[in-house]
Amino acid sequence: MRVWGMNLSPSLFFQEEYISKYPRDLEIKSEIYRMNKLLLEHDGHEVSKVYLRDEEIPFSGGQNVLLDCQAVNLMHHYSNLQNLFKFSILDYSSLGHRYISIRDLTPINHFLRALGRCLKFKRKYKVALFWNWRMPWESKGWPISSLLWKNEFLDHKLLSSKCTSFLERNSSLFPEFYGLNENSNVVLICPHTDSKFSDFLEDLDLLLQEDPDALCAYTAADRIYVKQHRIAPHSYPATFEFMGRYIEVIANPLTRNLPSEILILGMQNLILFSTLSSVVFAAQGNKVKTLGKIERRDRKDYGLMMSRAKKKWWKLEYSIH
Repeated sequence: MRVWGMNLSPSLFFQEEYISKYPRDLEIKSEIYRMNKLLLEHDGHEVSKVYLRDEEIPFSGGQNVLLDCQAVNLMHHYSNLQNLFKFSILDYSSLGHRYISIRDLTPINHFLRALGRCLKFKRKYKVALFWNWRMPWESKGWPISSLLWKNEFLDHKLLSSKCTSFLERNSSLFPEFYGLNENSNVVLICPHTDSKFSDFLEDLDLLLQEDPDALCAYTAADRIYVKQHRIAPHSYPATFEFMGRYIEVIANPLTRNLPSEILILGMQNLILFSTLSSVVFAAQGNKVKTLGKIERRDRKDYGLMMSRAKKKWWKLEYSIH
């Protein structure tokens, strides 16, 4: 869906074989390809068949090649990507490490960690250009990482508008959203990837006890959904009741593959209860509530964005396990 913010002319996108790594991958694998096709075709692009990792892809000589950063990180698995040179990358995460600036100098530990990751990435890959999703509240200072590669930034307003139009056009494909309209009050709950159901209930109970605004949104919601990360190892009940409200866990394979950012930006009256993840930074400040505890590795991964948020947007507070 981040392609939507690039304002690209109609292009041809090749799909690579998805590499299964997680216990529940078989539940969603075929729908990953279908979702890719839906998202790209919504932006007017053509989408290829799925190429096996050792199958030759008919790249056109002299044309620019854009790679999803997830494919780049797994490039050692794809023999058909080994000979690419000076390609552009579309980042799939919102960690913000690819466009660090002097304004990120403090806290110094997060700045140095991001700088080290940039240098390591530059040594490993022949990157010409990086496309980043910079949120509207982030500082627009000149990125130090532009010394390593050219940085471009997605058009946030364009991306947001396409989230809305995508849901309007395709809502019938997602059975969980039947009957919703643009004025529906929705609570979307995104637990930690590793959270067991019992842990999740404890986290939700604590949030509703300690945050009156969260409780108000919860009790007033027309629909309440739990959307686990698509690689989450634990299965939750399809539906359950909690504090007098009926909650639906998103289980349809296609809906599980739907980026949560599309729901956050495409639904006008959505409140997010979420663990620390990329989706948090796409939400409006008064529409996100921090849920549960995080792992120490989460603090390392998202520390740079959390410090940016604290300076310019919203102070995110998460306890560490």
